[in-house]
Amino acid sequence: MLDLAGLPWPGQYAAIAVLCYLLIVFQGEDDRYLNCCSVEKIREINQAAKEKGRHFELTVYPGAGHGFNLGPLKNKELDAETWQKTIDALQRYLPLPAK
Repeated sequence: MLDLAGLPWPGQYAAIAVLCYLLIVFQGEDDRYLNCCSVEKIREINQAAKEKGRHFELTVYPGAGHGFNLGPLKNKELDAETWQKTIDALQRYLPLPAK
């Protein structure tokens, strides 16, 4: 789990993307939390990850904001869907392939 909020330097998203083998992102289309979580910034991560051969899965939820699966904003349907997609992705990619 990565928390990208508040990282102050340019290219931070691209730098983080190359550190991960698998990135699973559930993005609220209307998310603008701390200017870190816009769909545009997530697509920057996607591009950097793919350039480094990393697996990246992005699901964008129209009309959803930051924290759509947390606390008082929690949408139970979307929460269940994101958990199932996480489990499915982990089953596809883990264990890591032998080299």
